[in-house]
Amino acid sequence: MGVTKELREWQKVALNLWVENKFHGIVEVATAGGKTFFALQCINEWLKDNPDGKVLIIVPTTALQDQWYLSISEDLNIQEDNICTWPEKYNSQVQFHIMVVNTARNKAKVIKTLSKKVFLIADECHRYASTENSAALSISADATLGLTATADREFDDGLDSVLIPNLGKVIYEYTISEARKDGVVSEFEINNVKVPFMPSESVEYNKLTRRLAQAFSKNDQEKIFQLSRLRAKVSSNGQSRIPVAASLVEQNIGKRIIVFHEEIEKAEIILDILFKRGRSVAIYHSKLAAETRRDNLKLFRKGMIEILVCCRALDEGVDVPESEVAIIAASTSSNRQRIQRMGRVIRIHTSKDIAKIYTIYITDREEEKLKLEEQELSSIAKFKWYVMGSK
Repeated sequence: MGVTKELREWQKVALNLWVENKFHGIVEVATAGGKTFFALQCINEWLKDNPDGKVLIIVPTTALQDQWYLSISEDLNIQEDNICTWPEKYNSQVQFHIMVVNTARNKAKVIKTLSKKVFLIADECHRYASTENSAALSISADATLGLTATADREFDDGLDSVLIPNLGKVIYEYTISEARKDGVVSEFEINNVKVPFMPSESVEYNKLTRRLAQAFSKNDQEKIFQLSRLRAKVSSNGQSRIPVAASLVEQNIGKRIIVFHEEIEKAEIILDILFKRGRSVAIYHSKLAAETRRDNLKLFRKGMIEILVCCRALDEGVDVPESEVAIIAASTSSNRQRIQRMGRVIRIHTSKDIAKIYTIYITDREEEKLKLEEQELSSIAKFKWYVMGSK
């Protein structure tokens, strides 16, 4: 057993801090920064003193479960019969266990009950601080490692109340800026494209903004949350986002392109437009049959499909280093989602000189966030601003 590849400098530092913290802690790693390889080295380090211990890895999706299975079997040279992918396999006697969080809520405790020593790895650990998912972490593991691009949760205190008590404190942060300066991710440019509301959309958005201001004045938190979501939906569903996304695809034909939208219905419309134009395109989202979803991803990775239209199903952890262009037609206000989507195209690949990220936006609020991002990343990325679709 063992990883032969040389550790990057940040991985060496983080590994030492994790060991010094008695094999506990959360590590924040920019997407494409090498967190899985780092975790494999942590496994090696822990098993030196606990050769009979069990390793339990919790993931948010079956796609990540598949990727961890391959990493453990190929990179750690673990025999396949010593790895369980629950609930497909559930032999509690083997040493390595990979559970999607929905299963781990009830089954993680089984591994701890039957084992003297357990090392718990929570991949994308920010996903597990909800009331339902936190049960997967509360097994009093002997060693813990949380992995995420951003541990802080934007709408609750889950980092302090759930993640840190169960996984340990945040012991190391490796940002996208550091990853670029280290040559860990590819060169990239960010193109921000402003498009207009339709007249009726503008009226609805402004009406919700006024109602939201009233809710703030009354400190009505429930109303603020509801109205914020409604207003965000009006923005993300802006009709002009779709034709502009299709136009940006046309400008980048010949490259491997991923198009993101928040709504499956809108993603299907983009797919239909591109298909009717004779483009090599497929779609990837959670409502597709698993076999269809996997086949579409394989076709994209092999270059048999040039364009992949998707929703949130591709946000976390799925490796597509061949992709060169990301077109974010619509997104949430989440900084984490932003980092994850950028991470789909900034992975280093021999066929890629520079990655291009297009962000389509409508509102002043979106523009403010993008300008803040420019301030943070201008030293490592090129920024360009455009206006499209105006009369």
